[in-house]
Amino acid sequence: NQYGMESFIQTDAVVNRGNSGGALVNLDGDLIGINTAIATNTGTFSGYSFAVPSILVKKVMDDLLEFGEVKRGLLGIQIMDADGRATDELSGVLIRGVSPGGAAAKAGMKDNDVIVGIDKRPIKTTSELQEFVARKRPGDEILVEFKRGGNIKEASLKLREKVSLISRNPEDIEFTYKIEGATFAGLSDGIQFTLRIDGGVQLVKLGDGAWKKSGIKEGFIITKVGDQDITDLESFQTLLDSKKRDFYVMGKYPEGEKEYFKIDW
Repeated sequence: NQYGMESFIQTDAVVNRGNSGGALVNLDGDLIGINTAIATNTGTFSGYSFAVPSILVKKVMDDLLEFGEVKRGLLGIQIMDADGRATDELSGVLIRGVSPGGAAAKAGMKDNDVIVGIDKRPIKTTSELQEFVARKRPGDEILVEFKRGGNIKEASLKLREKVSLISRNPEDIEFTYKIEGATFAGLSDGIQFTLRIDGGVQLVKLGDGAWKKSGIKEGFIITKVGDQDITDLESFQTLLDSKKRDFYVMGKYPEGEKEYFKIDW
């Protein structure tokens, strides 16, 4: 998924299929990581194994115990390795997109900036950056060192939670459309950037009525009504005002889960 990360300990320890979730320990019995994958030509231990580092495992465990879910702090950027192809920089993390309203945007970071350090620790690859940020929680502050036009700059920013980039207060939205107990709004630039979609409407408030009976929940983003694409709030309103019978809506939740619902008109 778009929030995935690749931070593994690579070893030649004996790990077979079925070992995923098992402990990787050193000779002193200390937990080093949790086995996750193997690379082998035979399907058995003759190859390499990969384990999630114990520091990330502990963070996940602490989050589950405290919150009942894993909390991910986000920079609000799209990234790739700076390897001399898309930028003159040969090391670091190139920013290819900045999410409006995200942590990086609020700190003044821009497309084509190259992240080279976090909290005075050098960052050379995307996996290093992802691992460092994955240890943090939403609300944690970090100091980012980056290059822009060959000059070194610093930015202090506060990591944000995924839903905080997408959730919206209906009272703060200028134009909404209410029908059958549901309130809809057009998509913000931040939503479209984060979910990589070009159009649609979002259910921002749900009351009793046909929409609630369908099982749909607040936050759902409708991209299709039947076989018709939804580009904006106006086209959605025009289409629904013409509906005289049951129909289906399709789209996704902010977390990326795709769904469809039948609306009994």
